[in-house]
Amino acid sequence: MICPKCENEYANNVEICPICLQELISEDAFELLFLRKTNWVVVYITSEIIQATMIKDILENEGINAIILNEQSSSFPIPGDLSIIKIKVREEDSDNAMKLIDQMINE
Repeated sequence: MICPKCENEYANNVEICPICLQELISEDAFELLFLRKTNWVVVYITSEIIQATMIKDILENEGINAIILNEQSSSFPIPGDLSIIKIKVREEDSDNAMKLIDQMINE
């Protein structure tokens, strides 16, 4: 569970943020909430969920919050333009995120 205001994470049995006194929301709801924010930018696009997950993990291990936006259609389970997975980070983290992604891909 995550506080939508201060973004701190809590155990599933906690319902209210002790810092902000805001009602906590699930990680999925949190990600959807912030996908609509304009300060998030796409730093990588792939057709492979495994690659997207690995990149997200690397970014988060370096302290960069990342969101996977899966736009895959189950009606068209093929790679290419119909199978798009985007990784978004906050705009202020985008330069560092792209450097980390480039390092990962080049290794």
